[in-house]
Amino acid sequence: MRGGTLPSWLGEDEGHYPSKLPLSIWYHDLYTTGIDPSARFPRDRYQLLKERIKDAQLPSPIEFHEPRPASVDDLLRAHGSDYVDRFLGGRLGDREINRIGLKPWSDSFGQRTLLIMGGSISALEHVCQNGGISGNMAG
Repeated sequence: MRGGTLPSWLGEDEGHYPSKLPLSIWYHDLYTTGIDPSARFPRDRYQLLKERIKDAQLPSPIEFHEPRPASVDDLLRAHGSDYVDRFLGGRLGDREINRIGLKPWSDSFGQRTLLIMGGSISALEHVCQNGGISGNMAG
C-alpha cells in the first residue's frame, strides 16, 4: 500500500467484508463467439459458465459487467510494438499462431484479446477500489 493508507473497504464495517459484497464478474459474448467453432478450444465454456452462474441459487449476489477494451498502451506494457501491431492487424506468422494455440485464426482475435485484457484490468481496478471479490470470465 502506498503511503500506508488502507482502502476504505478494509474498515470495521461488516457490510464491506468480501462475503457481504456482490461477486463482480466481467464477461463479453466475444469471449465465446470470437473463437472459430471448428477450433479445438472449448469455446462454449464461457457462455455455459455464465448461464450456470446466473441460474444458481447463491448466497451472495453476482453482478456481470461488460469490459471495456484494453488500450494498445496496456498491451505494450508486456509486448513489443511490432508484435502488437501484427497481432491486432492479423498478420502473425504460422509459427506465432501455433504458439498461441487458437486455430484457425479469426479476424475477431484482436478485439477479443483487447476485451479479455480490459476485463482483467477492470476486475483488478474494481476490487482495489471497492473490495470484495471480482474476476474476469476469460484470461
